[in-house]
Amino acid sequence: MSARMLAVLVGLLVLIGTGAAWYYRQDNRNTTVELLGKPLLPDLKAAQVAAIEIRQPEGTLTLARKGENWVITERADFPADATKVREFLLKLIELKIGQNEPLAAADRQRLQLADTGKEGAATRLVLKAADGKLLGTLLIGKKYFKGATPDNADRVPGDGRFVMLPTAAERVFIVSDPLAQATAKSSLWVQTDGIAVANPVMMEMRFHDGERWRINKLDGNQGWKLDPLKPGEKAEQSKLSGAAYGLYELKISDVAVPGLSDADAGLDKALTLTAESQEGARYALKLGKPREQDAAIYARIAVEKAPEVKPRVPYKDEKPEDKAKFDKEYNERFAKDQNRYAREKALAAWTVTVPLKSLNEVLKRRADLLEKKDGGKKAGARK
Repeated sequence: MSARMLAVLVGLLVLIGTGAAWYYRQDNRNTTVELLGKPLLPDLKAAQVAAIEIRQPEGTLTLARKGENWVITERADFPADATKVREFLLKLIELKIGQNEPLAAADRQRLQLADTGKEGAATRLVLKAADGKLLGTLLIGKKYFKGATPDNADRVPGDGRFVMLPTAAERVFIVSDPLAQATAKSSLWVQTDGIAVANPVMMEMRFHDGERWRINKLDGNQGWKLDPLKPGEKAEQSKLSGAAYGLYELKISDVAVPGLSDADAGLDKALTLTAESQEGARYALKLGKPREQDAAIYARIAVEKAPEVKPRVPYKDEKPEDKAKFDKEYNERFAKDQNRYAREKALAAWTVTVPLKSLNEVLKRRADLLEKKDGGKKAGARK
């Protein structure tokens, strides 16, 4: 082969290579533009989803639909917040493709989009129907920041998220929602409704070391009485009232993993708190040790007694034509309360945690409920 012919062949190869590279870039550019603004999960319908599985290196959490409710499978079917679940599904349905680029296999670890079990593993979101049929899978990676990545990226919501579809593993997509709810932390999914002792008339605290105090509501507006009250002691009404209403709206912050021992929860040396309401409900709480990571305290909650069904007492000078209206209002309110008591009773099946700060006024020693002495100054002393 002559030198002239060889040069021609080399030139043709260079031209072909350059053309192929140009075509690849042009094709990729067209693909990127074509996908912009399109739904990421176009076939997903919220009504079809019966299970949401969230797999992370730290663990797995499954949200399962039971009738009209959602539960957390790994927490012995503790109720999940149905509103949060619905909002999360709507977010997934509304996700639109933003920036998207080819994804090399070597970049998956860097973007935290690697397969489960590998370094840089993604959060794997699996959606299933009631019959177990797979409805969709989404790999969720690092947070996306429009500017420079902040030093404390874990504590900042982010401007979006890098995601990948297993059906399009050669591309990475950026969505504008940071998908903060895509986590296997049960505390971000639990139904937080706890108990509500709105009209307390009695509360008693028993400590593990044998110390106890009891307060009772006096008639009328006379306040509260500390029992027993020793000679020379005087209870501080503001502290008694603060303790009494400490269970007015007690929220659940998390639910413990099944099988947690009493010793690990501190319930083998529990504080026992008992409260009664004006309506006749009686609650008993066992309080364990604080959980450092979220400033919460382990608890077991039991409704020992719910109010009995009682006929409505007619109002003074009640008109006959108003009876049906008042009866209806009473029955609706009573039915609502009974539903609440049923939900509260069900909490006895789990060990939960409640925010420690919500019990600040309750977790007091007896001496903390008394008026403080004047520091030793003599009564009537003058400067």
